[in-house]
Amino acid sequence: MALILPAYAKLNLTLDVVGRRPNGYHDIDSVMQTISLHDLLWIERTDCRVFDVIGPPIEGENLWAGTPRAYSPEAMVALWAAEKTDYRPGVFPNNSRSGDLERVGHYTQLIWRGSGQVGCATAIGRDEEFLVCRYSGAGNVYGERPA
Repeated sequence: MALILPAYAKLNLTLDVVGRRPNGYHDIDSVMQTISLHDLLWIERTDCRVFDVIGPPIEGENLWAGTPRAYSPEAMVALWAAEKTDYRPGVFPNNSRSGDLERVGHYTQLIWRGSGQVGCATAIGRDEEFLVCRYSGAGNVYGERPA
């Protein structure tokens, strides 16, 4: 027997970065509102210890954070493009010459052949500026080639 639950999307009305944790993650203050748009989570008991996400990813995402007003959006994206120096062609996730996927993950999303649209936005928090780019269709899909 399966349990099917909606996983509602949320809209960030405000988002302030108020600190950085020792592990590199950020503390935030935010006001969110759920909206009616949602995915369905299908949960059922199994002996398997892994899980699959059924269906293709809808969007890919690249995030950048840095000193407020120190970089143009073009310079922010150029830092992702600079990951090309560690990139090697092949099947994802085996695209890093160094073996460290984090050194090429932004770049592979940039060049992903299935991404047809992109939208980006910047925001300035208390201590950092942020750039987020969303890609449709999503990149960095295991077992596929970026370009």
